[in-house]
Amino acid sequence: MGAGVSRTCGGRAEGKIFRLTYQSQLTASSDVEAEHVIAHVISSALKNNPRHDISGMLFFDVATRSIIQVLEGPRPAIMSLYSLICVDKRHTGCRILDAQTYTSRSYAGMGMALTRVEDQAMLLQIKKAVKSSAAHEPQCLVTPEPVRKMLNLRKDHLIRVQYSSLLLATNSAEAQKLISKILECAVAHNHRMCIGGLLCFHPKTLRVTQILEGPAAAVLDLFDKITIDPRHRDVVLTSQEVVLSEEDVQFDARWGMMQIDTAEPQLLDLAPRLRAAYTAYDSPDASKAVRQRRIETALGHSSFPIDSTPAQDEFINGGV
Repeated sequence: MGAGVSRTCGGRAEGKIFRLTYQSQLTASSDVEAEHVIAHVISSALKNNPRHDISGMLFFDVATRSIIQVLEGPRPAIMSLYSLICVDKRHTGCRILDAQTYTSRSYAGMGMALTRVEDQAMLLQIKKAVKSSAAHEPQCLVTPEPVRKMLNLRKDHLIRVQYSSLLLATNSAEAQKLISKILECAVAHNHRMCIGGLLCFHPKTLRVTQILEGPAAAVLDLFDKITIDPRHRDVVLTSQEVVLSEEDVQFDARWGMMQIDTAEPQLLDLAPRLRAAYTAYDSPDASKAVRQRRIETALGHSSFPIDSTPAQDEFINGGV
């Protein structure tokens, strides 16, 4: 159900790009199961398919569990992938909406990005826009602005990426010291790039799961630097999600890099779990302390002390 690619995919000069768009329905029996499926699909896509030069976008309707996915790349690779997609039992009713050659990618450099849609009408508009594009109608005349933004992302769009890695430490205490250094750097520099996030640490396995959120170019540039950091290894990008508006931002960059201990060895569904916790318990403008408590609620574990990173007013007053 997915394909992945490094952010450099599509960056070089390209000729003709084959784009296939299909629609299907998740067979998940609950919202939790649906989120698990989507998390595994995106993670597998980002990990396994960069060598096939495939990029794209997966639109997921949270309410109805409908999917529209766009795949871009060489035609043989796309058709081979789609043949596997059709027999994937995690969804049903697979139907092609558009399959033809274009002169450029809509999601160059995006890998397999995820966009959650919470309005059935918007998913129908996306479907209509795809069909209009396939019929060579001028998309700008038939597609509402929110849908155009999702179908053709601007360079300054916001994203939320999640990765996992293994700290190169001999024990938990040593790992904690590494994390403190990492957080010092994040607090000092990330807010200048408008990047916020969360770092989850597993004391027994010494594994880290981190979310970075902010402008796409800045986040991807930071992730490139993270991949070559000698303090950890086995860095795997597990999620790449489009943030459609400022209201959907989970981590205010002024808070620095928030952190928490976790007993879960793998947190592929971390972002949607936190999103659900925020939606249920507080408003988008909640304080850092309130958000920290919601993180604890979502993961069922206590966090590092809240004052281990500067408070919001210290950022505003130049405390870093």
